[in-house]
Amino acid sequence: MTTQQSQAAQPRTTRFAYIRDRHRLYPLLIIFVFLVYWIGVYMLERVELAVDTFPIATPEVIREILAFFHPKVLRHLIPWILGLFLAYQATVNLLWRLYDLADRQGAIDFLHRLRTPDDLKDTPKTVSSQSLEEDRKQSVRVGVGGPGRINIPIGMVAITEINGRFYRVLNSGSHTLQRFEFIHKIIDLRPQERTAKDVKFKTKDGFFVTADIGATYRVHGGVPPSPEWPFPYDNDKVRNLAYDETTMGTNKVNDWVAMPLREIQSTVVGIISKLTLTDLVNLPADNELDPYLTVRLEHQARKKLAEKNIDLMLAWVNSVKLPAGATEQYLETWRVDEETQTKIILADGEAAAIEELEIARAEAEFATIQVIIEGINNADLAGYPNAINQIAALRLIEAMEKLAVQSQDVTSLPNNLIPQIHNLQKQLMLEGPIAENQTGSRRR
Repeated sequence: MTTQQSQAAQPRTTRFAYIRDRHRLYPLLIIFVFLVYWIGVYMLERVELAVDTFPIATPEVIREILAFFHPKVLRHLIPWILGLFLAYQATVNLLWRLYDLADRQGAIDFLHRLRTPDDLKDTPKTVSSQSLEEDRKQSVRVGVGGPGRINIPIGMVAITEINGRFYRVLNSGSHTLQRFEFIHKIIDLRPQERTAKDVKFKTKDGFFVTADIGATYRVHGGVPPSPEWPFPYDNDKVRNLAYDETTMGTNKVNDWVAMPLREIQSTVVGIISKLTLTDLVNLPADNELDPYLTVRLEHQARKKLAEKNIDLMLAWVNSVKLPAGATEQYLETWRVDEETQTKIILADGEAAAIEELEIARAEAEFATIQVIIEGINNADLAGYPNAINQIAALRLIEAMEKLAVQSQDVTSLPNNLIPQIHNLQKQLMLEGPIAENQTGSRRR
């Protein structure tokens, strides 16, 4: 047995040994007062038994002793005997009603154990974490407290109280409870597994999904398990776990066993709230959470539970399901998103086309102006100042022809537009000094 186990097995008996010895003096004190009272009433009655009262010769000492049992003396003992009887009955009734025992005989047995705590010959009562609440209703030593003998199964420890205050930690094995030593909690040191079905979570994009969560955990022992000590524990840590309770809204008390699953659920809420429904839809066929997310879940939950003296061994999330109608809602959301993206792309294309058209128009206007200016300058240099209007018209028609050709790729034009421009250009070329000059140039 390790040092830790030895410390857990040793009760703090100094103060309670003194109380036990003091309780032993009470019967002796009552007997002493009773004898003093008996002697007093004997002396008060002054009973003297004559010699002829007895058929044979009786020594005086014997006559004096027998005088104590004379009716005149014994009548004074009736109040004592009646008082003791009534006190006994009142005590039994008080224990029966005060501790809500099953029957009167249970109260009598409890009173007998209180009066003779060192003479316990009953079979130890086996008490486990699973049967503790039921045993409180059926067993006085579990429901009220000692004295009594109990047996703690392997892999469990019991935390006891006296007068509502922590008293000691009992390891597995047989133990004798002190007077009114009450079993507050039994901690199961073996690995525990808890699951919760159809827990609701909310995704990042506002969808509600359900999933099954679970965890395997155990009490932090401080040292690794060994063949000599397969279920290690620390007195202070199991004591803290025994008093770590939360009262729910329905007046239900959750102890340390429910704590890891609540922590797992809280951590999963934080993880799923950062995922979209698309991330969850792409889960494997068995609907288990992504391994990376599971590792992150275990890491976060293990760190928080370690602060409460609990070792998280395994955590999981599976059976992720969409609620009724969520599939249609998801498809509708996907369709709206796709339509929105398509409209954005089309709008960007139209804006680019309009921008290119405006740029082309500006470039055409600029080119037209340049052509007209160039034609005017050439006319001045060639000595045809009277043909400036004709030159400007020709340059404008040339610019219109270029603009029409460039616009064919962007928009549709009338079929006879370009031929009309060519005819107009020919007519202008055949008139005036420029036509004559161009004709002479061709001849040369």
